Amino acid sequence: MSNTWCVMGTGLRRVGLPMVLGMIALSAAAQMPRRSAFEILEVGSWSNPPAKPNPLASHRTYYSAAMKVDVGYTIYLPPGYATTSDRYPVVYWLPGGGCTEEPDSPSIAPGLLGGIDEAIRKGQLPPLIFVIVNGGRYTRYYDSLDGTVMMETTVIRELIPHIDATYRTVASRDGRAIQGGSMGGMGSLKFAFKYPELFSSVVAFCPALLDAEANMKRNPTLIPALFNGDKTLFTKDSPAAMVVTNADNIRGRLAIKIVIGSEDGLLEWSEKLHASMVVLKISHELEIVGGVGHDFGPKGIYEHQLRALRYAADHFRQPQPVSGASQ
Repeated sequence: MSNTWCVMGTGLRRVGLPMVLGMIALSAAAQMPRRSAFEILEVGSWSNPPAKPNPLASHRTYYSAAMKVDVGYTIYLPPGYATTSDRYPVVYWLPGGGCTEEPDSPSIAPGLLGGIDEAIRKGQLPPLIFVIVNGGRYTRYYDSLDGTVMMETTVIRELIPHIDATYRTVASRDGRAIQGGSMGGMGSLKFAFKYPELFSSVVAFCPALLDAEANMKRNPTLIPALFNGDKTLFTKDSPAAMVVTNADNIRGRLAIKIVIGSEDGLLEWSEKLHASMVVLKISHELEIVGGVGHDFGPKGIYEHQLRALRYAADHFRQPQPVSGASQ
């Protein structure tokens, strides 16, 4: 084996060629720029206008000071919005993994916006505003340590205030609900449990409630991208942890519903959260839909999405539009 000599302090040390090559490789790796959470989580773009606009909704943006970029969202305004001065309650929808704010994304029930519009016109649903959030594809709705992905900050501190300032909303928890599917189901529970003062209800479809260990097995890059591999940072803001930490503020204040298929591989995690809330005496509903898996199609769990909007409407303190608004 070839040997070389390295200066170590005041003496010399003989080391093998493999060790030298390893030291060179480590030095090169240290000099390479670390990929950002934005890159690793494949956010791609913070604004994604639909290729084919939906006539019932508009694609808009707001400026995120946290990320120094324009962020897109899709908004549905109810019949009568343009001809009245009323204020309307708002439901925020958090899309699942890989999805954006586009209204035809896989985490939106096919024809949902049309269903909302029809239900409102028929008097089956009170007029409301429906906002589809840009979830950043695979962010899990966390803030990353490197600051390139600030999903919690931008939704809670930037998007919601922007919607309230831009549109005639009922700008309080009395007229605000949050819902989501899969990754968005997890995100909706996380936000509702952490900020129960902001929302009157939460509905989570097939929520991806996997703990840190299970997430590392499914997606080994997730926690390293967000938190440099620190699993405790992922855990402390998870719905499972937040429901315990904030139980006194959640109990009796927030309407909670989880909808998941009996064949969904994520069911055990919803059952664990359900058991925790039973122990904590937090009122909630767990609806297990027989024969359905983690299915985003028209025959899957998302046929229940319109029903979830009625659930939100039932828990608005002001379910009807508030007349005489000046904005």
